[in-house]
Amino acid sequence: MNDISKKLNFSNMSKLKYVSFGIVFSVVLCFPSLVNAQITVEKILNKSIEACRALQSIEYEIHHKNAKGKYGWPEIKATIIQQKEDVENVSFGKAYMRTIGTIKHKGKEQTFEFSYDGSEFLYKKGKNSKIKKVADPKIIKVAQLLQQHFTMLHFRPLTNDPPFAVMDGGKVNSKMFTYEGEDYINGELCYKLQTKMSLTMKNPKSPSEAKTRYSYRIWWISANSYLPMAFTDNFVYKEINIKSINTKRDKSFYTVNGQGGTELYTYDRIRKELYSEYLLPVNSKSPEWTFETNNKTFSSNNLKGKIVLFDFWGTWCPGCLQAMPEIEKINKEFSQENDVLVVGISAKERDKNAPINYFKKQGYTYLHIPNGDSIAEAFKVGVYPTIYIVDKDGVIRYSMGGFDKNRDHKKIKELIESLL
Repeated sequence: MNDISKKLNFSNMSKLKYVSFGIVFSVVLCFPSLVNAQITVEKILNKSIEACRALQSIEYEIHHKNAKGKYGWPEIKATIIQQKEDVENVSFGKAYMRTIGTIKHKGKEQTFEFSYDGSEFLYKKGKNSKIKKVADPKIIKVAQLLQQHFTMLHFRPLTNDPPFAVMDGGKVNSKMFTYEGEDYINGELCYKLQTKMSLTMKNPKSPSEAKTRYSYRIWWISANSYLPMAFTDNFVYKEINIKSINTKRDKSFYTVNGQGGTELYTYDRIRKELYSEYLLPVNSKSPEWTFETNNKTFSSNNLKGKIVLFDFWGTWCPGCLQAMPEIEKINKEFSQENDVLVVGISAKERDKNAPINYFKKQGYTYLHIPNGDSIAEAFKVGVYPTIYIVDKDGVIRYSMGGFDKNRDHKKIKELIESLL
């Protein structure tokens, strides 16, 4: 082969290599798109459900904070350890649980611990405080004691079954999820899945008019382990760093330790003590207030000489909405009594028309004062719902945060009857 032939052969071989390299390089560049084309929400969910169900125990660090652009929520850093067992679910799935961490809110930081070993629930907030032991722990008691931030702190899919159940009768409905691409959490590649839930509110005066409100939730699912790594509902954001899985621990591990002693807490004591800082005391004078809305003026002066039940609520508060049918029942039970007045005061609404539309849609008949944030402030309302009963002399005779229809309805009815 002469030099020219060699050069020609070399040139052709080089071109062939370049063409081959170009094909390979193009395939490599396109590979993520090809992979993503095969990704479906159903596949990700099924794999994540399988991974969560395979867990027997898990230890993880969690960072809970405000979602971007939001404020008002505490920052929590904690270590959570959960171990699946055949025990009653008191808010954390059927599992033993121990949580240790710090909570920072309004510039104040405190340590906290709580634990559940299948028979005892223990809670401690602050280094020198006593341990609160819940008598006969149930979901409603534990949730009342921990309040929203601690109750919702853990990653539910890790121990709840079915994982990722979103409404629809407690089933996992993949149609409610959409795939939002890839992201990294603590250096780990994750798939983003979003759920979009809607609430349509019709205008009672014009049924053809309706307004739909949406709430969004996003889960980041590890592309490696398929375990959830982060979550946001556009109000709070939390992410986890998994430390270990399937490490079996003895039941005795799941208990809060402390030197300050232990106090037994009944359900009524939990509610009374927990919400005391958010309530005006019984037997104190009801605050004076004046409120104007839609060319109407409401005032505490107009209520003198009447027994008044105040219900502070919001459309954003599930507990409030569950309590309202009971408030309506109380209103109807005393509808013939001119000296009794039931007043619903909505507050902290982003959509100012939402409480008006909801109240009308449900057909409630008691007096409603919409967007009464200033009245709520006057009554020191810090938890929703909050119920006050004020007697004819303007003295507070009952105050309670939250509402339990199995206990509160009867108690409120008897109190109003005694005041009459």
